[in-house]
Amino acid sequence: MASFKDFLKEKLNGKIPEIHQELLPKGYQLLGPICILNLKPELHKYKKIIGEVSLNLIPSAKTICLKTDIIKGQFREPSIEWLAGEKNFIVKHHEFDCVFEFDISKVMWSKGNMNERQRLPSLVKKNEVVIDFFAGLGYWVIPIAKHCSTKKIIAFELNPVAFKFLQKNIILNLLSDKIEALNGDCVELAKKLSEKGVTADRIILGLIPSPFFAFPSALSLSKKGTIIHFEGIAPTTNPDELFDEVRKLAIEQKRTLKLIKANEVKSFSPHKSHFTLDIQVLN
Repeated sequence: MASFKDFLKEKLNGKIPEIHQELLPKGYQLLGPICILNLKPELHKYKKIIGEVSLNLIPSAKTICLKTDIIKGQFREPSIEWLAGEKNFIVKHHEFDCVFEFDISKVMWSKGNMNERQRLPSLVKKNEVVIDFFAGLGYWVIPIAKHCSTKKIIAFELNPVAFKFLQKNIILNLLSDKIEALNGDCVELAKKLSEKGVTADRIILGLIPSPFFAFPSALSLSKKGTIIHFEGIAPTTNPDELFDEVRKLAIEQKRTLKLIKANEVKSFSPHKSHFTLDIQVLN
């Protein structure tokens, strides 16, 4: 069966040098009607014609964009360039009976985290208090609120753009009575909740590369039995290295941890992977 790359090569034959045709992408990311391409640097000079051809090849696509750089900055903003079709960056993406509206040029969406977005809700028990330190546009809290019978969900988000979409997605999914969204720095917000005596049954620390700076604050909201989901980068064959760093932070606060599971999310670089550590607080 012919692949997307095969179709591109056929349509671009004679329009770009043959030596570059082998560099054409094998696939693409589709978010609603917006298609995002990853092109090797050698193809960037032909990006417009590749965009136009892709628009005609993908029936459901109304907009073709190019991912031009890595995720960067304090708010992990994507680098997206419009190539063809409607000049629109706002999308409504449907996943696991949830809808997420966001601007793909301003807010990150990782397709590689899809399994985690499905896995975490499966772990949440009835009447849990869940706190997400880096809620983004609602990657974790929306599915949890949609599919779990939680007692309360509190979502922290510092980025004002992501927070706007978090608020919108809470409304779109009819979850205003289940999620409390707070805009601000997670460390400061956690301190205020701790001073009020708030504790959580489950805490999500979903930030790459590794949110070590927030772990002491997560412990301040933890009790015996709290589960912390900590994302980070570790050697593919030894995620215990990541847990050892987290455990050192706990020892400083005279807290004891148990690693329940190291779940490999995706490859990050040669010999390293993105993991989620499921950690239980023992005291």
